Formats: sequence, C-alpha cells, structure tokens
Amino acid sequence: MSFEDEFVAKAKEYLKEDKDANIMNEVNWEIAKYFNNLNKEIGEVKNDSFSSYGSKHRSYMTIDNRKVIFETITEDGNYHIQVTQGTDDTTSELDIIYVQEGKMYSQKEEKEFDMDIVRNHLQSTFGDILGL
Repeated sequence: MSFEDEFVAKAKEYLKEDKDANIMNEVNWEIAKYFNNLNKEIGEVKNDSFSSYGSKHRSYMTIDNRKVIFETITEDGNYHIQVTQGTDDTTSELDIIYVQEGKMYSQKEEKEFDMDIVRNHLQSTFGDILGL
C-alpha cells in the first residue's frame, strides 16, 4: 500500500467519512454531467427562453416558462435530492431521491436511482411542448 493510499484510509477513519454524502455527491455529478451533455448537444439557440446548467448542488433546465430542478438538500445530516417542476406561477415537487443502505432511491418511482428517473422527469416536464 502506498503512503497516499494509507494516508487517505487513515484520514477517512479519523475524520469519520460521510458515506451517505459521498453517495449523493456521486449521483449529483452524474446528473450534472447529463444536463451539461444535453446542453452541449442542444448548442446555441436563438430562443432566449432556454437555459440549462448542471452542477454538484443544482442542475436545471428551462424551456419557455417550464423548469425542472434537481437540487441537493442537507438537513440535520440527512441528504436528498429534491426534484421540482415549476412554471412562472407554480412549483410542485416531483420526487425525492434519497440515500438508503448505501444506495440512492427514487421516492416516486420506488426503485433504485438510475438515469431513467432523470429522463422521466424531463419527459413529464417538457414532453408535451416538445412532442415527445
């Protein structure tokens, strides 16, 4: 074992690694990369009603007056990703993606997280205006 490997292992033990936060951060980055790839593929557009961004704590997409947001929430050591859908007038919760037993789960779909969950939320938010 190299010094670096041993150092990291001992530091994690000493500092009490937050495994739930690490699991959630991995999923956050996966969602952020997905949004950034979509944004790259869509490219520059003339319609100012479009915006999209992916980051570790908040990923979103807006088309016309509709928005879907995946946002990290940390409350009292509990971590989850809140998925909301909004328009100019309203906001509603679509899903909670939470850590349980070392994995992320979708409360709405009652299954382990995968990117199909993100696709389903995009479809439910934008499907009718995009003809999907």
